[in-house]
Amino acid sequence: MDVDAPCCSLELWRREEFPHLDEAIYLNAAAVGPLPRRALAALEAFHARRQRPHLFVDEDFVAPLQTCRQAIARLLDVPPATIALGPNTSFGLNLAAWGLPLPRGATVLVADREFPANVYPWMALERRGLRCERVPATPEGWPDEAALLQRLQRGDVALLALSAVQFASGYRADLVRLGEACRAAGAYFVVDGIQWIGQEPVRLTGLPIDVLACGGPKWLCGPLGTGFVYVRAELLERLEPPFVGWTGMAACANVADLLRYRFAFHPDARRYEFATLPVQEFAALAASVELLLDIGLARIAAHLRGLVDRLVAAVGADARLQLASPCDPARRSAIVTLRTRDTARTYTALRAAGVVASLREGVLRLAPHWYTQSAEIDRVIELLHAHA
Repeated sequence: MDVDAPCCSLELWRREEFPHLDEAIYLNAAAVGPLPRRALAALEAFHARRQRPHLFVDEDFVAPLQTCRQAIARLLDVPPATIALGPNTSFGLNLAAWGLPLPRGATVLVADREFPANVYPWMALERRGLRCERVPATPEGWPDEAALLQRLQRGDVALLALSAVQFASGYRADLVRLGEACRAAGAYFVVDGIQWIGQEPVRLTGLPIDVLACGGPKWLCGPLGTGFVYVRAELLERLEPPFVGWTGMAACANVADLLRYRFAFHPDARRYEFATLPVQEFAALAASVELLLDIGLARIAAHLRGLVDRLVAAVGADARLQLASPCDPARRSAIVTLRTRDTARTYTALRAAGVVASLREGVLRLAPHWYTQSAEIDRVIELLHAHA
């Protein structure tokens, strides 16, 4: 089996990287993705070397982190200098909340029904004299983009924080329109990308996004405790590191000469990496990201569109099922949510039949990824009709 061949099927990739996925129908990428074999190998290789620490050199603790930054930069089509590594999405959101120069008395906008990680950091800013305003959702429970745009025009908004894809509905935001409105209003645009990155090609360089935070364990299939933040290059000097540690300082780049104590940050986004990072976990994250790049994000997106189209059509064909995700393909993501006459009972029945999904905010959430097979979707559709 040559998984390096350009024509390698997704089935071959699945068998090579996820040998245990045949044990269940796994539709839970929005919660946690499976760890690829190559990522596990990277973890094990690093830990094996830890047993022989006399073989380590200083570069062994630096090179894997740079490899990871470079892989993420390729994934996002941005310079590696704009990527900082961190433990999760919350790291990047808090960096933006406490590091951006937000004037006292200004308003921070968030959409109601956002995931809590993208709400609490902004609520905390009220202690600094800012106002966190939650804009009510639409009747469907989605971000009301028209209301957000209207609110931005009032002139007192310093920042809009929004998820690219909503965790409980799969709603996909119009990042271009909202980002351009933020630019016109003089407001920062901060995006939670954890339910977006890894589903399709992303070109952040061409998007009006100031900061994007993302965790590794979901659609990137990386280890728990890994993530990153993208900071637009022009903001690096303005976004002040709220936490200061030795790894963020330029004077500490050479570990053989640390005691100059020159207070100057790295010129790139490494300035936000304020502590020693778990190198082995980021070596594994780099391997997971490189897997997505090897398969091809356009290929992944096309596969997911086909699976989601079938799920949405099946839900629409059964009056007992109610789609909670958008019907409009432009607003859909790889997350499909729905209700039944008894959603909790349907979830339990699917779980008993070997389907791993999630219950979130009163809906059944199905989240396939590139490793999901068409036959698995067919089986889930059968079960939905049987247990609606």
